[in-house]
Amino acid sequence: MLSLEQCRRLIPSQKSLSDLELTNLCAQLYGLSDIAITAFLGSKKIVAVQTSNTLTDIQREALEERAAIMEFDGKLPRPIARRIASENLGLEGAL
Repeated sequence: MLSLEQCRRLIPSQKSLSDLELTNLCAQLYGLSDIAITAFLGSKKIVAVQTSNTLTDIQREALEERAAIMEFDGKLPRPIARRIASENLGLEGAL
C-alpha cells in the first residue's frame, strides 16, 4: 500500500485534503481497484501462457518484466500476470 507521502504526490487534488481524508481516499481507491481487477479476471478465461520461440529476446524480456511487476506489486498469480502482460504488449497471438 502506498504511503501518505506517495498518495500526496500521485493525487493532484490532494492539497486541500487532510491526512485523514487522503488516507480514506486512498483506501477507497484500493477498494475500487480490487473490484475492477476481480471483475476483469471474472470476464476473462485465464489460461497459462507458454513463451513461444516466435518472440524476440526483447519481447520476451518485456513480457517477463511486466508479468513480474504485476505478480509482485499486483499480487497476481504468475499465469494471470503473464496473460495480461502479453495482451498489454500486443503479443497474445505470438504465445
